[in-house]
Order: sequence, then structure tokens, then C-alpha cells
Amino acid sequence: MTAAVRSRPGRHRRRHRRSLFGLLTMALILTAGAFVAPFVVAPQTQAAPGGPFDPADPTVFVGQEIPTRLYKAVTGASGSVTFQPEGGASAINYNSIAYNTADNYLYGVGGAAGNSAIPPASVIRIGQGGVVTRVGSGSVPGGTNWGSFAPDGGLYVGGSGLDTAYRVNPANGQVTATIKLSATPIASDLTYANGYFWGATPAGQMVRVNLLGAGAVKTVTVFNPVVLTPTNSAFGANWTFGNGNIGISDNATGTVYQVRITNPAAANPSFTLVSRSPGPSSGNNDGAASPGLPTDFSITKTGPGQFKPGSTVSYMLTVKNNGPGNASGYTVTDTLPAPLTNVRTTTPGCTVAGNTLTCVGGRTPAGTESTVAVMADSPASMTGCVTNTGSVLANEQDPTPGNNQSSVKSCAVEPAMTVAKSADPDTVTEAGQKITYSFLLTNTGNVDLTDPGVTETSFSGTGTPPAIECPAGPLAVGAALTCTATYTATQADLDAGSIRNTAAGHGTPPDEAAPITSPPDSATVRVTPEPSLTVVKSARSSSPDELVVGEEITYAFVVTNNGNVTIEDVRIEEAEFTGSGTPPVVDCPAEAAAALAPGDQLTCTATYTVTQADVDEGSITNSATATGTPPSGEPPVSPPSEVTVPAPSDPALKVVKTASTGKLVAGEEITYRFTVTNTGNVTLTDVKVDEGEFTGDGELGDVTCPAGAASLAPGARVTCTAKYTVTQADVDNGSVENSATATGTPPSGEPPVSPPSEVTVETDDDPGLSVVKSASTQEPDKLVLGEEITYSFLVKNTGNVTIKDVTVDEGEFSGDGDLGAMDCPAGSTASLAPGETLTCTASYTVTQADVDAGSITNSATVTGVPPRGEPPVSPPSEVTVPAPVEPELEIVKTASADRLVAGEEITYSFAVTNTGNVTVTDVKVEEGEFTGQGKIGALDCPEEGTASLAPGETVTCTVSYTVTQADVDQGSVENSATATGTPPSGEPPVSPPSKVTITESPAPALAVVKSASAAELVAGEEITYSFTVTNTGNVTLTDVEIDEGEFTGSGDLGAVDCPEEGTASLAPGDTVTCTAVYTVTQADVDAGSVENSATATGTPPSGEPPVSPPSKTTVETDDDPGLSVVKSASTQEPDKLVLGEEITYTFLVKNTGNVTIKDVTVDEGEFSGSGDLGAVVCPADE
Repeated sequence: MTAAVRSRPGRHRRRHRRSLFGLLTMALILTAGAFVAPFVVAPQTQAAPGGPFDPADPTVFVGQEIPTRLYKAVTGASGSVTFQPEGGASAINYNSIAYNTADNYLYGVGGAAGNSAIPPASVIRIGQGGVVTRVGSGSVPGGTNWGSFAPDGGLYVGGSGLDTAYRVNPANGQVTATIKLSATPIASDLTYANGYFWGATPAGQMVRVNLLGAGAVKTVTVFNPVVLTPTNSAFGANWTFGNGNIGISDNATGTVYQVRITNPAAANPSFTLVSRSPGPSSGNNDGAASPGLPTDFSITKTGPGQFKPGSTVSYMLTVKNNGPGNASGYTVTDTLPAPLTNVRTTTPGCTVAGNTLTCVGGRTPAGTESTVAVMADSPASMTGCVTNTGSVLANEQDPTPGNNQSSVKSCAVEPAMTVAKSADPDTVTEAGQKITYSFLLTNTGNVDLTDPGVTETSFSGTGTPPAIECPAGPLAVGAALTCTATYTATQADLDAGSIRNTAAGHGTPPDEAAPITSPPDSATVRVTPEPSLTVVKSARSSSPDELVVGEEITYAFVVTNNGNVTIEDVRIEEAEFTGSGTPPVVDCPAEAAAALAPGDQLTCTATYTVTQADVDEGSITNSATATGTPPSGEPPVSPPSEVTVPAPSDPALKVVKTASTGKLVAGEEITYRFTVTNTGNVTLTDVKVDEGEFTGDGELGDVTCPAGAASLAPGARVTCTAKYTVTQADVDNGSVENSATATGTPPSGEPPVSPPSEVTVETDDDPGLSVVKSASTQEPDKLVLGEEITYSFLVKNTGNVTIKDVTVDEGEFSGDGDLGAMDCPAGSTASLAPGETLTCTASYTVTQADVDAGSITNSATVTGVPPRGEPPVSPPSEVTVPAPVEPELEIVKTASADRLVAGEEITYSFAVTNTGNVTVTDVKVEEGEFTGQGKIGALDCPEEGTASLAPGETVTCTVSYTVTQADVDQGSVENSATATGTPPSGEPPVSPPSKVTITESPAPALAVVKSASAAELVAGEEITYSFTVTNTGNVTLTDVEIDEGEFTGSGDLGAVDCPEEGTASLAPGDTVTCTAVYTVTQADVDAGSVENSATATGTPPSGEPPVSPPSKTTVETDDDPGLSVVKSASTQEPDKLVLGEEITYTFLVKNTGNVTIKDVTVDEGEFSGSGDLGAVVCPADE
């Protein structure tokens, strides 16, 4: 809401402004936060008094007192902020000051206490040193107490109780416009920002004055709700930050607010309280601010990627001023998201409200940075992640706002894993078949798991349960590993129809005693029942394979279970029989026929006696099938087996195949031999060998037979050959199988073909790998902090079979940091042939802890998958990179004073820097030579810095010493020190000594004051002269003595008497009093005065003896001349006149005064005698 402000004519309020101390803690200067680096505002280079202010220095200016004196904020080296005078007090008072960025001067309006040069209401300009000059000859109507520049270059001034404002041309001081307001501003100060002039009412409402808007009368608008905490005084000082926000100070409480205005032209703009800072209360002042140069502030937030629910989550925000300008201050805001609670901070200058942290930082030079720590508690039941965003807002304009926010994502620890079980093959068809179970363990949580493994929970197989093997090592988040187990199917498994296996994965999360278990997964290996029987029928008689009348033929029926299930109730069923006699009856062994396992055989028999009709037929043919009952399904029926017993012609061959070697070696040649025998009863011609199955990877050579193969008599034999060169693929396959048959042409009938003969040459598997590990460093075999080491792993296949899926496994690694991921050439690890090599690499950046440890040791092995059998593992290869321990310290000693003054305290500082390459602990400073005559204080070193000092770090220790007079007397105090500490190994380093000498130039001096015990001269009286000697120099003087100068007394002056203790050694400032005695003579009294002067001298520690200025004293005579006369007469008769008698008159004249009377005469007075009185006669010498 907005509210109209009524004008109150005739009522003018004195403008309330902040006092000198009210701005000491303003956010735009410096908040008392320990994370702000001290900064001293430097004056503009070679600026003269009255010159413009430095635009690169964002500063608050305050005019105070009558006549007015200008102050500016200065941050001292200690970090404290004071307002220091900018020059002396002006000759006038002024108000309505504002900073003009066009020329970097302050402008204002002169007050009532003007003078002839700058009358009241004059427009003034204020430059460096607070120099005030009048601008032009114009003047502003009285009563103004606020002022601010607008973008049009005009200085706008007005009063808190005036409904009129004025635009002043700063170039000539003339009022260029008189502006009527719709009401008097309730605000005690206004500042321009965002197109309007803004202030605040005592109730905490914001006020907008539209001085630049359209219309003859400019509107004054008061907004609700309340933005600031109401004050019982006024918000007396407003200014505009370089970032466009406005600063407002409360005179009563000293609180300083920074307010951001959004949509300033709207009917109801948005006001956001960015920060508040504490400060002292205010008096009556006028202020203005320089906005400074743009500053690019950035913020970087760091925090844990993971945390344990129920623990404290700690974040660090690093704020940096990237320049180019120096910043007057900034605000950090960070709202920690739910469900985090109990938000807190250990950083001074920061406050927490709910989950929101607000920190107000102070003056920050370009290139400096500061940090803020914030912590919060996480619920014990917390899951998922939180994203925390911190932001920074500089007081000045920020040209790059994109780096004003920084976020970090932190997740609660949630261990989880899955197992996926599979079987290869998933279907078995025979007992003894190998089943390989694979268990794919996947870390689906957000923390690494150690000791991953698999546990079988159920297994339906009847054989030996499979043993599960898993790769060693942890299971990282999102990673997977495969465990394996093998199982040999039994006949009982096949008869059962399936094998079911259920397993669960397990692993141990960090900081947990019990491992977690995955949901179980099952794999079922199916059995496809394939019941099958074969029967081979044969006939045996006295004449082999031919019919003889009356001879008994024995038929044998060899039944084989060539299926995959057990067959019960096996029996033979005769089919065709061409014999003319009684058909044979089959007889089978009862036990074998009751249950015939796969692969087993049973032989049934039947007999038959040959008849003449059989011989006449030329042969007897008999066929049969076998059948039985399977565990399930239809009964199998074998293919029929038929046997015919012929009459005569019986051609036949036999072949036996052999190989020249029993083992496969890549590149070697194998010679195959085929021994062919005529086992029939007729000669065969054109005998030859036909190759059958050949599993070799290469080309088999042609079969070569000798000339004997052209005609082969019964019982004769011939040997043919063929050659073959072994390939690596053959070795990898494990064997080469080769079969062959022999054939030839009989005299009649079909050519015979021998049974096939097969030979298999196998591989003698010898898989092997080697790895040679090396490390490359910038300096051979030496660790350097921050250097990247490249580890190379030369892997070689030292075996005789190709290795697939080659992997390098890191073993021991003693580095403090994280070793980089293994990098192998693309595709090189998929398959490595015998003798081939590949090189993998991994990088690692050396840490200080590594250098401190003295070396990094790293070992590795290599493994892979051979065609069959256990994976080979190479012997480990280890490389150690040493770190020569080079501890070194440097100490620089300085003193806080450059001269000696007795009684003053000197602070010695010892800056100890670790200039070596290893961390040094227990750092301490050892005092060397110290020539001071007093006792030096105890050394004070910060515990944190001296407990452990990393290379390049510096710690400063201090000690205090109070200068003695003896130090000043000797002219200098020398002090040297060394630093030492404990390295990780070896002898402790001792720094070269650092020495500092403080000298004092001797300035011996004496003063003497002479006085006398008598105020006036009295003859015969004794005068005691006192000589008060003071050592006015800076060194002790010995053998102090008084030298008498002029003395006007007529008598002899006594010797000067000085106390031995005082004159033997006289310290600066000490005094000693000597005396001399003199007896006043009458001549002295007659002379009217006695003058006496003296000087003092003494012996300094060095140089010429000082002589004091002379001191003179004069004792004068208090003149009191006086005479008396006593007259007597001598007569013959006492007291009786006798005529003629001579009377002798005697005049006894006495000097009754204090001075000698010369030319004494006796004057006769009245004389009653009748005769003549004789002349008075006096002694000539009297």
C-alpha cells in the first residue's frame, strides 16, 4: 500500500545525521568480522589539498561540528576503523553534502555560520584536505539539509520539512530549477537510486520522491509494510552503494541497513532487506559516499559429497574480490535446505536466523579473499541428497554476477547392492557337464563397499556344491564385479529335470560393523530330457562273417543309452528276420535291463542255426530295435540295427593315424602318419586315405602315399603322410583333432571304407604374464611437491597361450593422495598374444605428506583370462620414488622501534619461514646474542603455527623488551636469533641467524640553576649558593662538576661542594644540588650587589663533554645609610662655665646604616655662645 504524505507548512525539522562514531561499523566500510583482511585507504597519489578525491576508494564522508570539519573513514593496519579528519576545520558550517562521480568532489550548501568569502546558503565544493571553495555566486534558499546527485548531473537539495526542492548546477552554483513537492518528505535524508530519491520514515517505512518525474508537482510516496525496525529518532544518513542498493542508518541504535529495491517505478515496489550491521548511536551529521569502482566478487562453496545421517554437515564458503576495484563491503547469504537443522557458524560477523546464514563483510582489497564456515545437523533417518547454494553481494557494482552463487550437493550415505545370477549353459544335456555360475554384484548405493562377496542360500544340485570366487578389493559406487562358481551336473540332476540355485550378495559399508545383504537372485538350469537308445546287432559264427550250414550263429544286441536320462525296463524287439529256421529268442541280463544309465551299455544275445535255405539265399538279414521306460515322456525306440551274414566276398580295410608330436607348439610342424591295413579277404587296388574331421586353424597338407598303395594284398599295410604347421589359434584352442578313413577298390562289389582313426594333439597350457613398473619424475628418482608422476606398467605375455581381458591390479601404494585411474591403449587389453607387450599408465600428484614420508612405494600385478584354467597372476613389480629430506628454515627478525628510548617497550618479531621441502614440527625460536642491559621477555609463538609448519608457510613469534638507560648509554642493542624444528627424519634444521640492531644517537646535555640563600647583602653574613644540575640529555653523565664563572664579590668564594653519589653518575632527568659558601664583605654591600654565574659539565659515555648554559644569580644590597652624632663638652669644672675657659666640644659620629659613608662632615646647628665657635676638626683618615 502507499499513503499520501501531508505537507506541514512552517514546520522544519533539523536533519538527523550519523555521528562521527555512528558509522564506525557501517557495512560499506567494515564489519567487525575476523574474516575481513585489514586494508588502509591510501590517499590519491600526489593529490594536493582541494583536489578531487580518489574514485577508486569507496568512502563515507561525514561533515560535523560548527564550523564544519570533514572526516573520512580509514581502516588502520590493525583492522580497526576510525574517522580521521580530512584536513582542518573549515571557516564555515555547511550541510546537504553529496558526492559527484563526474569530478569526484563533494558538493553542499553553506550554513548560517558563513563569512564574507562564502556567505550563508552558498553552493560549495569540498576537495581533499576538506578544502572548501565557493561555486559561482549563486545561493540556495535556506532550510536544506539533504542533498544527492542525479544522472542528469544536477545536485538536488531540500529539507526534511520543506515541500520544495532545488536543482543546482554544480558548475556555477546557480539554482536551475525549483521543484514543488506534493508533501514534505518525512524521511530525514534522501539518496538517488533507480530513477528516484529514497529515504525512510521513523516508523521504518520506505519513502519515494519522484523529483525527476513528469508534472509540475513531484509526488512523495510512503510505502507499507514496514521494512526497517522503527526508530525513536530518525534514519539520519542515506547513501547509494555501487551495486544500486541503498544504505540507511538509524541514529538511535546505530544499526545500518542495506536495502535492495525491485521494480522501483511500480505502485508497490519490492523492498528486500539485504543485511543489517550494528553500530553506535548517532548525533547530527551530514554524510555522502563515493561508490568506488566495479568489483567482481566470486563465491566458492565446498562441502562433503556424502555424510552419515545423524552427523554434522560442514560447509565452507570462500569469498574473493577479483577486482579491479577495492570493495567497501559485501553480504554473504546461505539458506541451508531442509531437513538440515541447527544451523550455526563459528565465523565472527555472521548471524543465523532459522536456516539462513547472513554474513556482512567489510573493506576487501582486490585480490583478497575470506572464508565463512557454516554447520548443520542431519536427521538420523535422512535419505537422499540436499543441494546448498550460497551467494555473495558486493556493495559495489559487480560486472560479472554469474559467479555470485555457488552450490554443493551432499548426499546421505545409503549403502545398497544387487546381485544378478546367471548360469552358462542354462540348459544341460548330460551328466558331467560343467555349469559356470556368474554372480554380477552391482553397488547401487552411494558409498563404496568393502569385502564384497556372494552367499548361496539354496541349491538343489545333488553334486558337490559350487565354491564361489570373487575378485578382491572394494566395490565403488556404481561399479560392478562378477563372482563365479562352477558345478558338475550329476545324472541325478538330469533325472530330476532342473538345478535351481539362489544366492545373495553382501558387502560392508564404511564405518559399519555389519555388512549389508542384497535381495536374492536365482538361476535355474533346465534339463531337456532326451531319452535315446541305440542297438548294435552283430552275428558270430565259426566261420567269420559267412554262412556255414548247420553252424550256430550267435547274435549279440549291444544296447547303449545315448540319451541323457536313465532308461528302465530295457528290452529288445526283433524286427525283420530272413532266416528260414526257428527265429532266435533274445536273452537280456535282468539287472542291467532294469535301469540303464546314460552312456551305459548292456548286451543281449540270441542264437540261430543256419539252414541250407539261408546259404542258398546268400545271406541272412536280421534287424532289431531297443526300447525302455524313461523318467518322463514317451518311451524311446532306437533306430533299428540290422545284421546280415553273407556268403563269401568280404573286402575290408583298417587305418591307424598317428602324429609326430604329442604337444602343440605354435609354428612347429606336425607329421601325420596313416597306417592302412587290408583286413579283408581280397586284394584291394587304388588304396587311399580320406581326411575326415580336422579342427586345426591352418591348412592341412595333402596326404602322400607310397607306390605300395596301388595294390594291397590281404594282411599287407602301407603308410601315408601329411604335414601341418601349428598356429597360435590351435594352441589357444587347446587341441587339434584329425580323423581319417581308408578305402580301396575290391575285385567286385562296393569299395570298403575303413573305420575312422582319430588322433588328437593337445596344448600343454602354460599361461604367464609379467609386469615391469616404472615411474617418470621431473627430477630423476626424486619426489617434488605438486609434481605429477607418471607410472608405466610394461605388461608382457610370457606364456604360450593368448591372454584376454588383461588387467593391471595395483598393489601396495604408500602415497597420501589418490592414484589416478589406469589408462591402457584402447583395445590393447582385450587380447595379448604370447610375446606381445602393452604399456599402461597411471598418474599421481605428489603431496606434502608424501615428501614428508620420504618416498612413495607402488607395486602392481597383472592378470588376465587364458583360454582355459586358472587366470595367471604375474609376480608383483614394485617401484619406489624417494624424496630427499631437505629441511630448511629461514628467520627474519624485526623490531617495532628504530631508536632507543629508555622505558619504552620494543616488540621483536621473528618471522620463521619453512624454506625446505618437508613439514617441520615443534618449530621454535632460539635467542642468540642480546646486548640489552635489561631482561628480555618470554618468547610468544602461536601454538598452531609452530606445531606444524608446511613448506612455504610462515609463523611469527614475538618477544617484548623494555629499554633501559644503560642501553641508551651504550648506544645500541643488538639481538640475533635462529629458528629450529623437527623434520620427519634427519637432523633438525637450524636457520641462519637473523640480527636486528636498534641504535640511539647520544645527546648529552646539562642544565644548571643557581640560587642564593640570602635575598640581600649584609656585611659579615654568610651566603650559601646552590647549583641545581639536571641531566637534560639522553645518556648518563659521570663526574658531574660545577665550573664557577663570573663572581663580583670582593671576598673569596668558598669551594663548590657536590654530593659524591649524585655527581659520580647522573642519569637522564636526574638532578643533583651542589653548594658553595661566601661571607659578605662591606665592600660587597657598598658595591650594591654580588653577581655569580656558573656552568655544569660532565663526562658522557662517548663524545665531547656537554657544558650547560650558564646560570646567574645576583644578591643586591638593600641600601639603608644612617648617621648619629653625640656631642659632649669638656670643662674644667664639670658642667660649669668658667669665664675664659676653653670648652672642647666633641662630636662622636657613628655610621648607623649598612653602607659606608664618605665625606662625613659635622654641621653646627644652633649655638647660643656669644663668642665665635671654633671650626670642627675631624681626623683626616676618618
